[in-house]
Amino acid sequence: MRFPNRTDIAVAILLVMHAALLAWGAYRHSPTIDEVGHLPAGISHWQFGRFDLYRVNPPLVRMLAAVPVILAAPEVDWTAYSEAPGARPQYYIGRDFIAANGYRSFWLFTFARWACIPLSCGTVPPNGCSVLL
Repeated sequence: MRFPNRTDIAVAILLVMHAALLAWGAYRHSPTIDEVGHLPAGISHWQFGRFDLYRVNPPLVRMLAAVPVILAAPEVDWTAYSEAPGARPQYYIGRDFIAANGYRSFWLFTFARWACIPLSCGTVPPNGCSVLL
């Protein structure tokens, strides 16, 4: 068994600080215009098994972000959904998502952001540091 050296400890401390700042920023800042569309799209991928909402970006991150939000049982209004060629209904569905959930929508976006923090902290430094593995 290998004991952590100073570099390993420093990397671990920096990653914890990084995660803490991301968590605080996720709570403190309002959702961006893209997030308003991405979150309901991620929910739709899980609920309907389709990837047509926000199809211009890969679905993996928004699906990961949607997991804690789905567990929180949000209200989602799908009336703006459209399959028309060239349609981009995710922005209208996002607007309706915020309207349906009111102030709670800020917490839902915070939960979604928190779910993505491990993606930012999950890389292993080039020296093979294994403190967090």
